[in-house]
Amino acid sequence: MSNPFLKQVFNKDKTFRPKRKFEPGTQRFELHKKAQAS
Repeated sequence: MSNPFLKQVFNKDKTFRPKRKFEPGTQRFELHKKAQAS
């Protein structure tokens, strides 16, 4: 099962580390932490 789109998204998530996207204390940051943990 080789889906290029999924592979691209996965690789991008692995290599791309946004610095300014999530600020601690915000609701988005909490959601992001939960998403990372699961």
